[in-house]
Amino acid sequence: MAHGSLGLRGRRGVRVALLGGVLAACGCFAGCGRDAREPPSIALILIDTLRADHLGSYGYSRDTTPHLDRLARDALVFDDAVAQSSWTLPSVTSLFSSHYPGQFPPARGDGPLGPKSLVRVLESAPGDAVVTLAEVLRDAGYRTVSVATNPFNADAVNLMQGFETRHFRMNASADWVVDRALREVDLSREGPFFLYLHLMDVHPPLRSALDPDAARLTQDVTRFGAPDALAGSAFREHRDELVARYDAQLREIDAQMGRLFAGLRDGGLFDRCVVLVTSDHGEEFWDHARLGASLRLPNRGAYGVGHGHTLFPELIEVPLILRAPGLASGRVATPVRLLDVAPTLLGLAGLPAGSLGGAGVDLLSATVGRDLPAVSETWSSGGAQKSLRRGRYQYLRIGARDQLFELDGFRPVDLPDVRGQMAADLDALLADLPAQPGDTVTVDEPLLEALRSLGYTD
Repeated sequence: MAHGSLGLRGRRGVRVALLGGVLAACGCFAGCGRDAREPPSIALILIDTLRADHLGSYGYSRDTTPHLDRLARDALVFDDAVAQSSWTLPSVTSLFSSHYPGQFPPARGDGPLGPKSLVRVLESAPGDAVVTLAEVLRDAGYRTVSVATNPFNADAVNLMQGFETRHFRMNASADWVVDRALREVDLSREGPFFLYLHLMDVHPPLRSALDPDAARLTQDVTRFGAPDALAGSAFREHRDELVARYDAQLREIDAQMGRLFAGLRDGGLFDRCVVLVTSDHGEEFWDHARLGASLRLPNRGAYGVGHGHTLFPELIEVPLILRAPGLASGRVATPVRLLDVAPTLLGLAGLPAGSLGGAGVDLLSATVGRDLPAVSETWSSGGAQKSLRRGRYQYLRIGARDQLFELDGFRPVDLPDVRGQMAADLDALLADLPAQPGDTVTVDEPLLEALRSLGYTD
């Protein structure tokens, strides 16, 4: 991964260049749930707006995530996991459906509306006919439960198809999520459960609601609304304080993850449960503000802060930590995608990994190769943005313009042959993807207000 300069240090652990090395270490898959008589329970934990490089297990210098780091030591950690978008709805759609965002209308067009437009949001939801991970698991006998605090988890958006029990509260903190999760894990019930948790504590402006002093920082962001303002001690102090608040909220989430894991252990479930921790996208703290300005990317109040506006590394590089019964721990350097999560979990449940019919693959399959194309998409006032990461490079297309970057340091490079080949590869991949049914979402005023509170505007 390419990273910014916010306290990153060298990663610990042994890296595995090919997934086959991890599989060989497992010995057999019976202990991973593939051939067991009773499939394992599954806990899928999504921490919204979580940068991979702010976890200790990914090399961060601050002690933000001791419980998640402890989980990672006994897990398979994917060092190069890429989200399919830099904002929630398209990214979580890929997570649950194993399809690319661009397969859903009207995302296949290059319309002028950005990810902060309610019109774009409410026309981009998957349709009822789209099969989700929760539906497949429910039909296989899993008890499916979601506990979420993001408005895109509301019934109207169709992401929650397949969940029999749904808990939702906007602005709720991680302790509320874990309270409900532990209540739902009823030890007297027979059969496995699929538990999906979506936590929003580090998402702006929600972290401001949880930390009143952070509200001042969020409001003050507009002071740095132009590239020439990104200099001097006032800016550095502001950025450092905003990052510190982000890290403090992450530490609070981590404490609740410790409580969740302890509750599963106390109930005798932890060692029989698949636990996967990831995020839908990251967050930018002016990591590449000047670069964004030079590329004439849209300025939504302040260059280089927030998410959804670019496909830079800090927004699409997400953590992916997988712990499963019998699965060897280790590090995987091979690039993987969020759309691979659902097929992998289905494989661990002993179900056909291709049940969703999407582009994702089972990451624990011995047939997985080294070169998975990592495509990401978002939309802005400058047009559709599409990205392809492969090897040392990231190719980025913004409307009619394009640029090639070297991932090490994330700097523009002038290599016409490489840029041309990656452009052709991106076009070929997107052209081969079949369109998926979508819906225009009709929502009530409370849900509209919840979306507006996150910055989406009419």
